[in-house]
Amino acid sequence: MTLRHAGEARLTVRDPDDVLLMRVGDDLLSVRLDLLRLLVNRKRSSAPICRRYPGTAGRFIDVRISHEIRRTRRGRGLMFREGGRIYVMPAEDVVDVINSQERYSTVGIYEIVIGADQLSDTNSKQTALGAF
Repeated sequence: MTLRHAGEARLTVRDPDDVLLMRVGDDLLSVRLDLLRLLVNRKRSSAPICRRYPGTAGRFIDVRISHEIRRTRRGRGLMFREGGRIYVMPAEDVVDVINSQERYSTVGIYEIVIGADQLSDTNSKQTALGAF
């Protein structure tokens, strides 16, 4: 398994929003900060992810998508799926950004890249290699 840098997450610059913005490629996703705090503190198992669209008068519209952000099995990271890919962020860095007074702190988002040699069954290996 290899991790490849895919984007970054930061708090919103505008105070009323109170969300963590995650930029992955061209997509702008958001997670409500109050739900993210509960997730990091193990009082919630997941938090819904929204896709952020530009609205009117300088505002944004957050539309909930079917994906959620969760803790990794060992709890050291937060993971989510988007567009058939799996992304992770270090939980410790997310906590630092949430607790930081600076709105410009960022967390790296990494895509988990799995090579064909790491897959267990033949169909998955052939699909990863582009045989189908």
